[in-house]
Amino acid sequence: MPRILNIFLLLFCIYNVQAQEIVWQKTLGGINHDWCSFIKEGKENNYLVAGYTYNNTGDITDTNNGASDIWLVSLKKENGSIQWQKTLGGDGTDYISQIFETHDGGYLLLGNSTSDSNGDKTDVFYGGWDDIWIVKLDTNLNIEWDLTYGGAGTDRVANAVVTNQGYLIASGSDSPISGSKTAALKGESDIWLLMLDFDGNEIWQKTLGGTQDDIPSQIMKTNDGNFIIAASSNSSISQDKSEDVLNDNGTFDFWIIKINSLGEIIWDHVYGGTHGDISSNIIQSSDGNFVVSGTSNSQINFDKSEAPICNSIDIWILKITTDGTVIWDKTLGGNDTESATALFENSSGNIVISGDTYSDPLGYVSEPSNGDSDYWLTIISQNGEFIRDKRFGGSGLDRNLGTIQDSQSNYIQIGWSDSNISGDKTESNYSRDWWILKFNLSDTINDIETPRLITLSGCLNSDLKLESSTGSRYEWTGPKGFFSTIQNPTLTNINAEKTGSYRVKVYSENNCFTEEIVNIQLLENCEENISDMSYTFPKFFTPNNDGYNDLWTPVSSQSQIIEKVNIFNRFGKLVKSLNENDSWDGTYNGRMLPSTDYWFKATFTDNTFKTGHFTLKK
Repeated sequence: MPRILNIFLLLFCIYNVQAQEIVWQKTLGGINHDWCSFIKEGKENNYLVAGYTYNNTGDITDTNNGASDIWLVSLKKENGSIQWQKTLGGDGTDYISQIFETHDGGYLLLGNSTSDSNGDKTDVFYGGWDDIWIVKLDTNLNIEWDLTYGGAGTDRVANAVVTNQGYLIASGSDSPISGSKTAALKGESDIWLLMLDFDGNEIWQKTLGGTQDDIPSQIMKTNDGNFIIAASSNSSISQDKSEDVLNDNGTFDFWIIKINSLGEIIWDHVYGGTHGDISSNIIQSSDGNFVVSGTSNSQINFDKSEAPICNSIDIWILKITTDGTVIWDKTLGGNDTESATALFENSSGNIVISGDTYSDPLGYVSEPSNGDSDYWLTIISQNGEFIRDKRFGGSGLDRNLGTIQDSQSNYIQIGWSDSNISGDKTESNYSRDWWILKFNLSDTINDIETPRLITLSGCLNSDLKLESSTGSRYEWTGPKGFFSTIQNPTLTNINAEKTGSYRVKVYSENNCFTEEIVNIQLLENCEENISDMSYTFPKFFTPNNDGYNDLWTPVSSQSQIIEKVNIFNRFGKLVKSLNENDSWDGTYNGRMLPSTDYWFKATFTDNTFKTGHFTLKK
């Protein structure tokens, strides 16, 4: 049997999925700044959305009491229009962290305030930068009561959980015993736990920490009736901290503490690498283990098994057992800074991490930047395997501060934006406004043409060379435990066991990487089939405006006329469509794309097609 290799690119989807779709989006605010920081699905076919505002103009219909007020809004699910709204505040800065719907049909608001006893606030300001402010509203949004907790320093709330006694609140505090704070300060700043009944009366309070800074990001109730706290710490072994900081440069590690209903520590563990690791969220997944998210620029060391992508600040995810043992960790990001602001398990049982990104399409960021920072959502499996990402933004700053998936499996992202109409943003802004997006998104890559999959086909017992782009190092993985670190490894004597998908991460010198996928299949018919295709597709172009080779221009032959050429980035994003005699200048939505390889699919008038790749050089 002749050994004939038929090498071609399949520009079809890797995964069969529904396309993502923006259902609606809303830009809400006034002429001054507005910040949206919390969302939950309400009980009245609505979304409860909250943040703060410096306005009484634009979409804000209530009065402004001082600097910033809490702005609470109910949005209709079907179109995002405002059902009702309310502002709350005093003469200082007031902002919100969380909303609870209470059993009597009202609402409990948890936030911070620097206001004194005026406006809607009845208690005095204890000092520092912030106090905790709790407000109970009835069904008609009238204030039933409000309470202030704090000391002479700064007391900044993270979040609270509902217990059978009331509300357990986790805050960061550097206040000594003063004001309403009766628990002693143990270091520079501590975790301050407050247990309140449903009427806001104190049951107990407690501080947790070491001798330096210990800052909580989230508390949640565990399946066994206890509680777990995600925090960041640079304290050494001291006070309540049983494990040392993992670096000697004063930066933070994740500090995870499990406590009982009295605030007593069951266990605590430190997680991190050689540099800064800041926690943001924690959940208990459906398999009973805990997943922790945050950011990190640590190199491979201690608990961190992957280097920062492009040596930047990335999202870092840890999965740990119920006793705190690390199961796996994952680093997600691109060539610039990412943040993590939301973490949850979606309706498909996968893990969603949401935040924002400043990166170009490198590493795990697959789509070009729309401007400055964009909303960014990633989905990984319960085993930490990357599934997909999605990016939304305009031409300015877009900062994602919260994301949920509702009971109909729609995603809703919130935050603030100073982008005008541009990119994905269809509504103009006042200044820095709320930007709320509702969209559908599958857990697999969209059903679009994508050049990520290269298929190599050969006869039984033939040899196939796996091919990748050029980089500084390579990591190939494939069936039957295949692993290689050379650029173009050869598979010898291919058979059915060696077919399937082979993945390669192609790294640059600064640890940026792109991922390529090569699919190996056996040919059923090994008869050679050669056709004459004489046309020209340039191997590279240099769009630097020097008047030489600035455009990529495909040229038809006399026998085959080009009808259309689609150009894709390495992640399958369609960046340009050309007709016959058209050229590409290397831009997407008016922005120059990065220097790297791009792929094309050329369709001819005789219904044949050609695929290949070329390089954009600057």
